[in-house]
Amino acid sequence: MVARALHASFDVPWQRVLGAGGEIKIRGEGAFEQRFRLQSEGVTFRGKRVDMKRHEFKFGGKARAINSVTRKKKSSNKRRVSA
Repeated sequence: MVARALHASFDVPWQRVLGAGGEIKIRGEGAFEQRFRLQSEGVTFRGKRVDMKRHEFKFGGKARAINSVTRKKKSSNKRRVSA
């Protein structure tokens, strides 16, 4: 549904929205168009799915830093409860 909504809008790279494991979720002609657009950007496929090992976007250190801070807070809260 997200890809379809993006497809209806303008100037948004809707073709980059994929399902889990790089699967194209749109069916019919939209799926062919999405694959064509991705391939024209240099994206490679493994069968019917995008090769996510090569093309998956990994968020930078900020997301990891937030997660590590959250873990520290949770572990410090556990210590307080047990003390």
